Amino acid sequence: MNFFSKAWLHSPRAAVFVIACLITIFYAPLFGGYWLGDDFVNLLISHDLAQDGKLLSGALDYFTKGTSSAGSMYRPLQMATLLGNYAIAGAYYPGWFGVNFVLHLANAILIFYVVRAFAARFSTHNQAIPVLAPLLAALAFALAPTLAEGVFWVSARADACVTLLSLLSLLAWVHSAKPPQGRAVWWFPALLVPALLIKESAAVLPLQMALVMAALGPAMRRQHFFALALSALLVCVFFVLRWSLFGHAFGVYVAPGSAAQGVTFTLLWGALQSVAPWWQALTEATPTAALVYLVLLCGLALWACVRVRGAYARISIALLGAAGGLALATLANLGGLAATGEGGRLTYSPICWLAVAAGVALAGAISGKRVPWLPHALLASLIVCGGIVLHSIIRQAGEAQSTTRAIAQSISTWSANNTGHAMLIIPEMMNFVVATRNAQGGLAMPPVQLLGLAHRVMPTLVSELPTRYDQYRNGMATQLAAHPPVRFDEKSIATMLSPADASWPAEFLCWPASARSLQKLSPPQASGREAWVNDLRRSLLETEELCIPASYGK
Repeated sequence: MNFFSKAWLHSPRAAVFVIACLITIFYAPLFGGYWLGDDFVNLLISHDLAQDGKLLSGALDYFTKGTSSAGSMYRPLQMATLLGNYAIAGAYYPGWFGVNFVLHLANAILIFYVVRAFAARFSTHNQAIPVLAPLLAALAFALAPTLAEGVFWVSARADACVTLLSLLSLLAWVHSAKPPQGRAVWWFPALLVPALLIKESAAVLPLQMALVMAALGPAMRRQHFFALALSALLVCVFFVLRWSLFGHAFGVYVAPGSAAQGVTFTLLWGALQSVAPWWQALTEATPTAALVYLVLLCGLALWACVRVRGAYARISIALLGAAGGLALATLANLGGLAATGEGGRLTYSPICWLAVAAGVALAGAISGKRVPWLPHALLASLIVCGGIVLHSIIRQAGEAQSTTRAIAQSISTWSANNTGHAMLIIPEMMNFVVATRNAQGGLAMPPVQLLGLAHRVMPTLVSELPTRYDQYRNGMATQLAAHPPVRFDEKSIATMLSPADASWPAEFLCWPASARSLQKLSPPQASGREAWVNDLRRSLLETEELCIPASYGK
């Protein structure tokens, strides 16, 4: 019996079981993880709204304003999922990570069914639909290393949510190509609305679906054109809404009221040049496996374009174009990727479309009389190499989470055993992981702490030292002692930064890399801002390996 005709190869349940098991094996350890980066912002916001009994009204407010005053992000449904997390799970991290885990699992399973739906669309009535191609495509996505950041970082779930809605739209689009299921096409504009309210990247989805429609050709009917036109209109309405809120339609990371930078060839070329250093930083722990993974990925995509014929070829190329177009749109919007190892989450949706393209190409190969071994070997090797890199990334993410938890615990311990006010210098990046950027003061406040401890310990990044000097000189420590904050809302921050007699920390601390406790620093002797900052930097360097030089230098 031919290997590819064995009964188990046509069992969707077995394939889904394999997908679920492998995702669980890799990602389950992160249920014991901890908050990172923007998570502290969302924790503080959620906690304060819950204390005031305004979780629901707070979620509704995001429909009329941007997510942050520093940028032009309009993501009300993304924020609603985070506030809903707090309503259900409180400050219990596994309850938040569990949502990301389920989203990732659902996306991988949907890729399986989308590829299978394409195979069914082009198969004959007597031809069995194999599950090997959809299974390999789903695993190539599920174990892709770069997108792990979109899973382990709670606040990055927007990409997974948009991907989920995109796959559901694609599934409905494929089913609608066969009568009598034509009405399924109207699910696309219906799903586009929540996708746009989750993240701006969903605006590219109508263009991606247009590519798929063109590839399907005669199977598309008048209602598909109407659905696509309605979706384009919805995107236009969305951009008008963004213009009314921020003063410009594009430029997600541009401050409200500022002119968004136009996309030029020079900008795009510079963004493309940033990809190689970004990839090197992201995969520096496993450079060989990462390079092999990248070569295999390119080789598989090239094979799909050259070797597959007919309808499978048209769909594969259209899906590859959808993946590449989304990646280019992301690069154009950002202007480039930072070589810090951050930003892997941005590959979540492009890799999804790439995996579907690979799956459709393989499905076309299996449908022929002769089953080529090369693409299957390429994809199987890709999954193995991806798993090796993914394991390294998840391990480093887990270490960063454990270190961040230890810092939070040390703040509580130090406050209980010491008097006075201390400034604690902490690393912003741990390996490739953004650990404490944005609202790092949340490490000293509820719900991370039982009581507000910012008046006792002020977490500080090295990049913040000049600002911190001005704040202490302006009397911040004096205000903190007189009015210990119980939350970091606008009123508390205004009070904390109000002018008062200058007062300086009694202790200067840093976080050591080799021990699980705080390290005392020599207090700065200079009085000027620049000299004060340089004194602290020298003190950090004098601790040699105790503080993390690579992180503190950023």
